[in-house]
Amino acid sequence: MSSAGSQVAERLANLCSENLAEVVAVTAQLIDAPNEPWFLTGSRQELTDVLSAGVASTDAHTGMLATDTVNRLVARGFGTFENLLKPSLRLTPHPMTTPLAVT
Repeated sequence: MSSAGSQVAERLANLCSENLAEVVAVTAQLIDAPNEPWFLTGSRQELTDVLSAGVASTDAHTGMLATDTVNRLVARGFGTFENLLKPSLRLTPHPMTTPLAVT
């Protein structure tokens, strides 16, 4: 990750205690920005810190935004983030897309 990129991710993680709702919203936007791939590949620990705080938030909107963001990351192949979710909020494969066992 670039120096500027790591500074952004670190600053967001450090701001969690001051304004979690805004930090989660900005993090979600950066994750969804197609021109910011560095943010996904180079700042996993910072993303984990922000999103785990967001998922645990007592604010319903912040919690759902963080949960939705984690689910989008998992759906994109970043499965390591799945452990941030409560088991009841994890995406489960649709029965029609789950391979059947051949006996």
